[in-house]
Amino acid sequence: MNPESERADRTESTEIPANVRETADRLIRAYEREMQESLESYEKSVVDVLERARGDIRRLVGPQNWPTLRRLMRRERLAWRERMQPPDGPLRDLTAEIRTRKEPALKFLDEAGVSPDRLREFVRAQFSHIGNLKLTPATRPGQLYPVPGAVTPPEGPIQLHPVPGAVTPPLGVNPQWFTFWPPFASGYRSSRCVRSPKAYRVDGYPEANLDVLTGGIRNRIYLTVIDASDLDLVHCVLDTGVEFPFTAPAAGTLQIRVDATCGASRHELEVEDEWGVSDSSTVQQNFIMVHVLHPDVGGPVTAETSRLSCNTDVSTYLLKDVLQGQAYATGILSPEGQVASGDTMVIRVGTRSDDATMTNDMEIGSTSTFEWTIKAVHVRVV
Repeated sequence: MNPESERADRTESTEIPANVRETADRLIRAYEREMQESLESYEKSVVDVLERARGDIRRLVGPQNWPTLRRLMRRERLAWRERMQPPDGPLRDLTAEIRTRKEPALKFLDEAGVSPDRLREFVRAQFSHIGNLKLTPATRPGQLYPVPGAVTPPEGPIQLHPVPGAVTPPLGVNPQWFTFWPPFASGYRSSRCVRSPKAYRVDGYPEANLDVLTGGIRNRIYLTVIDASDLDLVHCVLDTGVEFPFTAPAAGTLQIRVDATCGASRHELEVEDEWGVSDSSTVQQNFIMVHVLHPDVGGPVTAETSRLSCNTDVSTYLLKDVLQGQAYATGILSPEGQVASGDTMVIRVGTRSDDATMTNDMEIGSTSTFEWTIKAVHVRVV
């Protein structure tokens, strides 16, 4: 468990007033406490599920068979690595080699009267259970819209082109939009990771870069499970973005439109099967996120931009980049709560990456990279 949070240096041109910054920091600390409590609850639940599942797997295989099976699997893993070394390894028939590696363990289970299908079903049930747990508090959902146009807010109603199945939010009357461009006042980074306890070869590496002068933000999460030997999990959430002050011209509810260009939206996943009865579940998610730091406004609003979901029990390699080169991705996000006329607050706009992988005797290399440039943020009160 390693929560990290920091705020980047501000530019002098858009300084946040000291009293507004003080209120915002107090709200941030309260939100961080909520995040920490959620993380601790998640971690405890995950540890309980994994410990029970490991014990149940040993009972399914048989206490007397379990040590023998693990030694057999390790021997075959080392033999496999040796056979695949150059100069002859790369020329071998990969399908035949994988089958050869799996056969001893499957034969052992058959002789022990253990059903591989029952083991798979049990492990997938545990994956499903953990998948329903949340590492962070729930956020209010927003919508994402590709917009093939300029970032200047139009005079009339916004002409959005919703993704298939999306519901365009009603805008009602069209009061004035207030537009905020780079350079922004400040930026922030925050990361949280949970991994299997006592699993020293399981880890998550969140990396973030931001530039408040240009509105550029970059999230990268690398999850790794090396030489998997049991049920393992690693889950990371990374938030990165920019901040600016806003003074409400009237009382009401905020609506926020984010105009952003996507420089990279890379999902990459490599899975290596360790033996015949193994499984894995990996999810990579990215969101545009808005968080209004006001005492009467609720938590963040997120709009999902891209997702990779893979459940596999065989060696797999996936590479996906669906957003790169898309001109604009725009969401209209409505935080929950009301503001009063004249209230000055800090608004955070950025991206969240939320990646998790669970594995049973499979090696995992999961990498997601998302680069966004916040071109403009338009705010109004309705």
